[in-house]
Amino acid sequence: MSDLPIWPPYISEVETEGYAQLVPAITGASMVGRVAVFDVPLSGASVSIPTGVFSDCFALGVHVRVLEDIVGPTAIQVGIAGSTTLFSSGSHVLPSLAAGASTWMPPYSPVDFFWGGDLPVIITADGGDFTAGKIRLGAYSLCLTPPSA
Repeated sequence: MSDLPIWPPYISEVETEGYAQLVPAITGASMVGRVAVFDVPLSGASVSIPTGVFSDCFALGVHVRVLEDIVGPTAIQVGIAGSTTLFSSGSHVLPSLAAGASTWMPPYSPVDFFWGGDLPVIITADGGDFTAGKIRLGAYSLCLTPPSA
């Protein structure tokens, strides 16, 4: 087995607003994966995190890791304005609110969620307000950029 070259062969890495993307140097067209990671202290009824990752992209999902025990609620919801359970619906919930717990949370369908503007991720307390706790949120998206003129 041999390694295959990256195609197209001329790739440049561009860092923008805290995330990196690979762009073909010749055409400018690309399919770009974006990732942003934030450490988020929790307090009150909800916390809004403007990620910058979902602007003009398909949302692939978020990953939540509990860094410090979450105190107050019995569960958390992860979503966006208008759909506070977008990422934490069904079986995609944190198994525990204790430090070390983590889970991957995809949206209902990445194809259905292409956003023209960035929508913040909202962490909502369920069963009581946040009085303590900290999470690490990873937000993931796929962006399609047009070829250059």
